[in-house]
Amino acid sequence: MDKFFTILKYAGALFLTFFVIPGMGHLLLAKFKKAFIILGAVVLVIIISSIFLMMSVDANTIPKDYPALREYASKILSGDSINITFIYILMAALWSYSAADIIFMMIKEIRDGKK
Repeated sequence: MDKFFTILKYAGALFLTFFVIPGMGHLLLAKFKKAFIILGAVVLVIIISSIFLMMSVDANTIPKDYPALREYASKILSGDSINITFIYILMAALWSYSAADIIFMMIKEIRDGKK
């Protein structure tokens, strides 16, 4: 029965990691150092992405009417830009690392027989 609760605890951590933000699952597991490092990396990626997006937008080319503005924004966020692709890769790497680390911790805990 302990194995079931261990898997359930780690499943909750994975849920938080995938559907909330990377690092939240580590907080649930009380791995505070890793959690704050991952959350700090997420904040850093958000700051970098904001800078990249601001660099890719020219204020003089922003349309004034709403339909044209929607098309302009969708073109910027479509992923055609190398800046957007870089942001996607960074976030995917953070999510992958966070999920893989939780899975490896679960395997280790089950293998060691800890509660």
